[in-house]
Amino acid sequence: MSNNRAIRWLLSELPGLVKSDVLTDDEAGRLKTHYGPMIESGRNVALLVSSVIGSVLVGAGIILLFAHNWSGLSRWLRTVLAVGPLVAAQAVGVWGICRCKGSTAWRESIAAMIFLLIASSIALVGQTYHIPGDLGSFLIVWMLLALPLVYVLDVSLVCVCYLVGITSWAGYAQETGGHAVLFWLLFLLALPHVWMVYRRDRESPRVALEGWAIAVCLVSAVGVTMEKCLPGLWIIDRSGMFSVFYLVGTYWFRR
Repeated sequence: MSNNRAIRWLLSELPGLVKSDVLTDDEAGRLKTHYGPMIESGRNVALLVSSVIGSVLVGAGIILLFAHNWSGLSRWLRTVLAVGPLVAAQAVGVWGICRCKGSTAWRESIAAMIFLLIASSIALVGQTYHIPGDLGSFLIVWMLLALPLVYVLDVSLVCVCYLVGITSWAGYAQETGGHAVLFWLLFLLALPHVWMVYRRDRESPRVALEGWAIAVCLVSAVGVTMEKCLPGLWIIDRSGMFSVFYLVGTYWFRR
């Protein structure tokens, strides 16, 4: 039996235990106070996941709908369709900031949709007006435009996507003969948000999600960015990185 099912069963038994004088009303109330937030937390996580998946599917559906009919549209209509959904999603985001900023599920879902629409707008406008570019320039522009969402809406999913995006850009830049040192500046831009989330509640799932993203991306980026500066030292730099992760974990998460 899962923890949530066990807690629900226990809470459903409380009235009968009080009626049988096994527990007092005060004791039953303390049990409800102790276990009630756990049930709400599980419901909030389920709502968050469902909202994000729904927003991603809606955003992907809009992109596919435009792509299917793209060749038969005029240039001005393409521009409107490329930018219009993004503007509408941002307007909904502004309205939500004023009306329901406290809803994590809402903030994460609208941020995920805007994140996807930023990418589609960049690609569609570039294709319509034949703006030159490659995957590296696309990724860097996308991530820089998406970064304000992390702070304005205080979201973790877009933060994770940003970290993955700049790591992918670093790999592409290094593979095509460029330098990926800019990764470290881009990485530092996300750290204030990670620190704020940690300061609010170090035990929250958001801290775990962003922490794992940082760990995975840093392990990849250290080898990529140091390859040309310190070739052949991948064993040292990665073992040093793992040691840092261990020390940080034991210091920040003592329990």
